[in-house]
Amino acid sequence: MPREELQHATRREGEVLRHAPLLYHTAAAELALARGEDSTALTHLTVLSRSEKSALQRARLSFLIGQILEAQGAREAAKAAFARAERTSPQPALELAAQLRTLALTTEGGTGIHRLQRLARLRRYAPHRSAIYLALVKHSLPPTSAKPPAPPSVRASIRHRPCGALLPKPTPA
Repeated sequence: MPREELQHATRREGEVLRHAPLLYHTAAAELALARGEDSTALTHLTVLSRSEKSALQRARLSFLIGQILEAQGAREAAKAAFARAERTSPQPALELAAQLRTLALTTEGGTGIHRLQRLARLRRYAPHRSAIYLALVKHSLPPTSAKPPAPPSVRASIRHRPCGALLPKPTPA
């Protein structure tokens, strides 16, 4: 690229940043993600998440930030980003996804397990009960290959259809 074109492109970038900063940060984040430049994308996504008015979009941005931080090995920062997504999200599916990622990054799962159990009882999470019970089962399995007795969450997931409707309870033979 000739020197003049580079100078012109740099001036245009500055103009876009001044006149449409959110558009600039959105485009810069997308470009950085496409190039695999996660640290650069993280900077732009953070700016976007702080200035976004839509709760759903803020939650999506926080979730994306958490994914990048997790990939970079920053577990505590990733947990904080996922927790932000969970608190902000107006949609059960995104809130649940953030909760599951937080649980996966947590070494002490007692609090996360109780939250998931609470979510499983809420009506608006009925379509997601299978995923909740699966996460509870995965978290309760020991790291060894020994087969433990089925925990209550396994029995509960067997009694529920994926859509959350109860199956008929088995009759004793």
